[in-house]
Amino acid sequence: MSEQNANIIAIVTTKVESIRGGGAPVFIRETREELQAASKNLEKILDAAAHELDESTMLIVTR
Repeated sequence: MSEQNANIIAIVTTKVESIRGGGAPVFIRETREELQAASKNLEKILDAAAHELDESTMLIVTR
């Protein structure tokens, strides 16, 4: 069985106050529509996958 490793390479959020610590770039957007558009663009640019953590936060992940 092969082991899969996932790395969070970016975070996109509308709630800057929910971000603690570091390790990945954080992109802050004003609205949910902007959050989704930025996530989609980063997903394509970085050849990664966007995953919704909650209504206000998306994680951009590589495997």
